[in-house]
Amino acid sequence: ALIPRTLPYINYNPSIRIFRHALALDEHRANFVPSLWDHGRTSPDQNVREVWFRGQHSDVGGGAPPPEEPTETEFTALSNITLRWMVQQCLENKTTIAFDGDAMALYREKSVLENRPIQPDLSKYKENIRQAQLESNEKKQDALTEAIKAAQAHRAELYKESSRLDKIDVECKPFEAVGTFSPWKLLELAPTTRPAQTANGPTTTHVPNFGKKRMIYRQKSSDPIFIHSSVVDFILTPGGKGYVPGATWDGFNKGDLPQIESYEGHRMPWPHAEPDRAALVSAMKMTWKEAPGVVARLKDGVTSIGSKIGEWVGFA
Repeated sequence: ALIPRTLPYINYNPSIRIFRHALALDEHRANFVPSLWDHGRTSPDQNVREVWFRGQHSDVGGGAPPPEEPTETEFTALSNITLRWMVQQCLENKTTIAFDGDAMALYREKSVLENRPIQPDLSKYKENIRQAQLESNEKKQDALTEAIKAAQAHRAELYKESSRLDKIDVECKPFEAVGTFSPWKLLELAPTTRPAQTANGPTTTHVPNFGKKRMIYRQKSSDPIFIHSSVVDFILTPGGKGYVPGATWDGFNKGDLPQIESYEGHRMPWPHAEPDRAALVSAMKMTWKEAPGVVARLKDGVTSIGSKIGEWVGFA
């Protein structure tokens, strides 16, 4: 913690094809500041997504003590939510990761992973499409629509079971690793080298952390930075009414909100009811960018024109 160490390709790696990062909304220790992906360097053929979950480091990555209170399932934990999400991402993106079948079956039996309904046999639909294609384009379209509906119905069932378990696990209280007399507190005062996030992108800092919570910066609206649906669901329940995630969201235009990550490509919409939206905005501590004034817009325009002229005359 006191001697800075680093590795190459921490915030960007051109060789990675699919990148997924589960992050802790409530972590605040200096030596657990995450190294986030530099979205400004992502290439078009890379599939990148960072998702923020309720809890601290060991709640998201695993290792937190089990809940002291009785729970609905035997192995209820916040880390179950991230584990399910990671397995789902592996399956959704057809990675070559081989899972232990016996372990997966045990985890499903204990409600750590969701029970997945049997995938429909789409071979008959393929045959129907082939036969219909020989008759007319209209019949081909009808057969194709039927196959799509069957696949969508299966995915809806997958989402339903996973969401049910998320609603149970998200009620667990995040584990506070820093006790009253913890040596971790000394590191909050030390000027150690660590990653830092700023409005201009990732950097490093030596400024003591002083227990400061995370800032989640978004450079562009297209940056794949998400909040998990379990957090949104929890905030809107009676049990989660007082929950305020530790992190603050920054870099969003007025009224804009982060995308909600759900299940296997399913994008959960933000609630339309104004009281629900207001409750979420308040809990998430949204820091919106104000629209630039006339002077700022004119300044940006002049700068842009100057850059273009510089390019034309060969200075850039």
